[in-house]
Amino acid sequence: MAGFGTANPQMVLSKSKSAVIEKLPEGDDDNAAVLRLLQECALDDKLDPEKQIHRHPATPRTSNGHQSKPRIIKVPFVDQKSRDAFLRKLPQVKKQKSIFCPNVFVRKDMTPPELDLLYFLRRHAFSLNLASGLFEYIVVDLQLKRLTNPKPFKAKEQQQQK
Repeated sequence: MAGFGTANPQMVLSKSKSAVIEKLPEGDDDNAAVLRLLQECALDDKLDPEKQIHRHPATPRTSNGHQSKPRIIKVPFVDQKSRDAFLRKLPQVKKQKSIFCPNVFVRKDMTPPELDLLYFLRRHAFSLNLASGLFEYIVVDLQLKRLTNPKPFKAKEQQQQK
């Protein structure tokens, strides 16, 4: 990954100031929803005025014509410090306020090699959780972590069988 950073310094700099919101339900006005999140975190003045909040383009649809999951939203900040504050504050705001979807989470914007590693680690954590029958492993900052208090694991396949 170090080689990618030296070959693409502008991309790395840009991504160091962006956050990615995952699993935010798609609506008519994504910008308003994101601005509401930023206001709750007291960071709405830290958005980069030269860039726009945007949802990723649509991916190939499933057989029923619908997206299988909500597309990510990229949020550009003026600096890395503001982005890091948002990463810290959003989980706290979600706990205090019940107005947000509980499955919504935020992460750093990542380079393609980092994303490959993230997806590999998520698949590995899923297979470990499936094998143990517990929600025991998670991925945090590109590292596989084991929870001290695992909960029962319910995979979609197991839920559909019931």
